Amino acid sequence: MVGCDRADEISARVEALSQHVAAPCGCNAGGGPSPVPITTMPKLVVTEPGEAVKLDKAGYFVIVPLPDKGVIDVEHYAYDNTLLRVIEGSSARAIYAAIINGRWVTELSHAAYLGKELAKAEFSLRHGVKYVQDGA
Repeated sequence: MVGCDRADEISARVEALSQHVAAPCGCNAGGGPSPVPITTMPKLVVTEPGEAVKLDKAGYFVIVPLPDKGVIDVEHYAYDNTLLRVIEGSSARAIYAAIINGRWVTELSHAAYLGKELAKAEFSLRHGVKYVQDGA
């Protein structure tokens, strides 16, 4: 069944073959309870979202890798462009944990965007490539 990607066909074939299994040890492997049916999970095929990241009432972030210091600075601004705080860390994980713990992001799409951008910034820092923050 190489090349078959239809879960229902594969499941039916496994079910049929499981009825004919001969146990090499001589035990009664085939005489027990019915085989457990294989369940299939639905597959969701996604496309690029048509909408931009929803503006977060908590403000916006500017991500700045600082290779000379080996850190990433994240500036958090209010929408009137007032600098609220600077978060500095050496990893994306440390920074996004601080942002989430501080409750400085309120929209899931914004949190996902920040995670993506922080991962890019960390990669930039580790591998010496230029980082450009995507627009939200």
